[in-house]
Amino acid sequence: MSLHYLIDGYNVLHKINGLADKELSDGRQELLDIIKRHNLCGRNKVTVVFDGRSDVVAPPHKSSFVVLFSEGEPADNLIIRLASKDSNPRRVVVVTDDKEIRFKVGSSCRKVMSVSEFTGKMSKRKTSTNEASKTKLEDEDEQKITDELEKKWLGDEG
Repeated sequence: MSLHYLIDGYNVLHKINGLADKELSDGRQELLDIIKRHNLCGRNKVTVVFDGRSDVVAPPHKSSFVVLFSEGEPADNLIIRLASKDSNPRRVVVVTDDKEIRFKVGSSCRKVMSVSEFTGKMSKRKTSTNEASKTKLEDEDEQKITDELEKKWLGDEG
C-alpha cells in the first residue's frame, strides 16, 4: 500500500530556514526541490497544496509531484477535502502544523505529520546513507580490494 502525502505548502515553506525570506515563487520551487532531493516522501504519491490562484501567483513548477493552488478557497479547506475524499484513509499522510487541519484530518483516522517530523527526515536520511556507505567500504570491502590489487600488481594471479 503506497501512501499519499498531502503537504500544506506554505505552512511547511515558512518553517524551513531560508525559504520564508525568498520570493514566493522561488520558495515554492525550492520546497519542491527539497522534498525531491531528500526523498522525504519515498516513492509515494505527493500532492503539495498552496493558497492562491495558479494563474496569478505561479509560473509552471518543475516537479514530478502534483502541485495544487486553492483557487479562491483557503488551502486548509482543500487539504481537508482531499484527505476526506481518499478511498483509503489509512494511506493519507497530511503534513502540517495547522491546528484546524490537524484536528479535522486526525479525527478521521488519517495520519498527521508535523512539519518538524517531516523535515527532520532530511538529516536522518542524509546521515544514515553517508554513514552506511562509509562503513560498508571500510569494514567489508577495503581488505578485499587491497588483496586483489596486490595480486594484480605483483603478477600473482593464481
